Amino acid sequence: MGFCVTSGWTMSLEIDCQLQRDKFNLEVHLTVAPGSVLAITGENGSGKTSTLDMIAGLLACTTGKISLNDRVFDDSTTNQFVQPEKRGVSTVFQGGG
Repeated sequence: MGFCVTSGWTMSLEIDCQLQRDKFNLEVHLTVAPGSVLAITGENGSGKTSTLDMIAGLLACTTGKISLNDRVFDDSTTNQFVQPEKRGVSTVFQGGG
């Protein structure tokens, strides 16, 4: 799983948020600079898919903020949430047997 801020574009991603669901608590704090490539790796249940789902708008942050190119997608302090279809971000699911 990964997120690519394509070289040559002036795209940046900033995430500073928390997701709480039942007994699961995920905190994500990262900045992806233009031209960078980020690989999200980890054990099963560590929050990889949840992180990508928050970027795509399939899950909302419990607290915090997500922005792409200074465009705020999710901000719990202002109750701003951009719907997935208006973000211009896609998630490609991994196929399995």
